[in-house]
Amino acid sequence: MEKRYDLIVIGAGAAGMAAATVGIGLGKRVAMVERELFGGDCTHYGCIPSKTMIRISRAWQFAKNLETYGIQGAENLQYDFSQAMKLVSDTVKRVYEEETPEAFSKLGIDTYQGQAKFVEVNRITVGDTVLYGDKFVIATGSHQSIPKIEGLKEYHTHRSIFQITENPKSMAIIGAGSVGVEIAQAFQRFGTQVELFSRHSLILPHEDQELAAILLEELETEGLHFHPKTHIRSVEGESGDWTLKDSKGKTYQAASILIASGKAPNTSDLGLTNMGLLNEAGRLILNTKLQTKMPHIYAAGDVLGEYGFSHMAEHTGILAAMNAILPVQSNYERENLSWVIFSDPEFAHLGLTEMEARTRYGEKIQVYRIPYHQVDRAKSEGKEKGMMKVIVDQHNHILGAHIFGERAGELIHEVGIYKQFGLKLSQTQQMVYAYPTYSELFKQVGRQAYLDHLQEKMPVKLFSRFLQIDYEKLKNPFKQ
Repeated sequence: MEKRYDLIVIGAGAAGMAAATVGIGLGKRVAMVERELFGGDCTHYGCIPSKTMIRISRAWQFAKNLETYGIQGAENLQYDFSQAMKLVSDTVKRVYEEETPEAFSKLGIDTYQGQAKFVEVNRITVGDTVLYGDKFVIATGSHQSIPKIEGLKEYHTHRSIFQITENPKSMAIIGAGSVGVEIAQAFQRFGTQVELFSRHSLILPHEDQELAAILLEELETEGLHFHPKTHIRSVEGESGDWTLKDSKGKTYQAASILIASGKAPNTSDLGLTNMGLLNEAGRLILNTKLQTKMPHIYAAGDVLGEYGFSHMAEHTGILAAMNAILPVQSNYERENLSWVIFSDPEFAHLGLTEMEARTRYGEKIQVYRIPYHQVDRAKSEGKEKGMMKVIVDQHNHILGAHIFGERAGELIHEVGIYKQFGLKLSQTQQMVYAYPTYSELFKQVGRQAYLDHLQEKMPVKLFSRFLQIDYEKLKNPFKQ
């Protein structure tokens, strides 16, 4: 017997859960289909386990350096890796309790377990069950792309690395994006000798490279070995003793291998090929409304093949569901997106990088920088490593901001508000900032922009020359 719905969501990860919740909130009859685990990658294999593990490794790193704070006995401290991984597993279970099929059933959402496949433009099958939908949101996520490496047979991905119970003596990580960097630092701190490989000249190739270089310096200080512009061609050996060889014939030893070299959208097995919704690369063809060429089918989350971040999956899930249901649609805007890489310290991204801004606007931009060591809160907490960098256009509107340092993930959102609502960077001077806080970084960057703005005014120029005002000292009054 066929069941009919106003909205069918395929996939129960961050995007799918958001889309289904919006649908039920708007009074529609909603079904959600998931072939694996409800909660998706973020809950089971991504954000939750990785951030828990990162927190544990950060605590261990702090404990090892207690003598810095006058606390003796750090050399006698020990940690239990299996206990740490149990905490990771327990945290995942606690989060999943709110994302089970039963939890969504209580909201009025019908849930189905199994592979969804389109058999007609408005019908899918899930096993022997046929579902009819007026509208659809495809939110099937992505999977790890495995590079073609001769002899590669035993390896971890983000789906298995958090389930191990013994800390490997050494690990080769192929891919130096956000996943590779986060996991690399955590394991290095747990005592694993990490070899991090990238085809690019620096880690985090899509981030601001000036700040990425500072992060790399920090990772190497902790003992990590980075191998830039390195293509691993083959792997030989046996479990626990692998030899990796690059394109130049150089070899590397590792007890374990992690693949973190990018992901591909999950679009196979859905019956989309015959519907003409995919391009040659197997990706969905979408307009700015997240809509396929079939106007009743939308997509959201990692299946878009863009950003592998859960908050963006949630954002697009909400947007896709609202566009599918409501008469007035909204565009998917990318200009104001932000994200955080949870290294220690954190690395936050908003808008354009300096390179992207220069490519688009040429010399009609201004870049402002403030190092963490010029903020008293950073000095008092011993967190002086890092920098805030803000790029503005010729009218002082923010094009992008990038932060590497303590609490970067929290600081980026204040900058994001300025960008979202078209405020000028110099307008920070109208705000009184509490002291001492990390937010003073943004205040000081804004001061630089404000003083530059003042100098452009003719009466001020004349007045400044008369009084011989040194604006560079005013921009950074405490800089030695």
